[in-house]
Amino acid sequence: MWVGSKKAEIKTANLLAEHEKFVQHVTVSAGMYFGGKGRLHFVDESTKLDSAYYVGHLLRSVVND
Repeated sequence: MWVGSKKAEIKTANLLAEHEKFVQHVTVSAGMYFGGKGRLHFVDESTKLDSAYYVGHLLRSVVND
């Protein structure tokens, strides 16, 4: 934020930004190709996303769609 005045002249409430510490999130895998787009694949948040999971689950489901 650009302000033309000194920091001391700005209200304290405008200087603070609050954020949640543990925000809920969703992991989604999506694909597109020359002929169109693929389906969305939602991944459980407790799943470890590594190459084995990608090849064994996500890639297999994309190819079979």
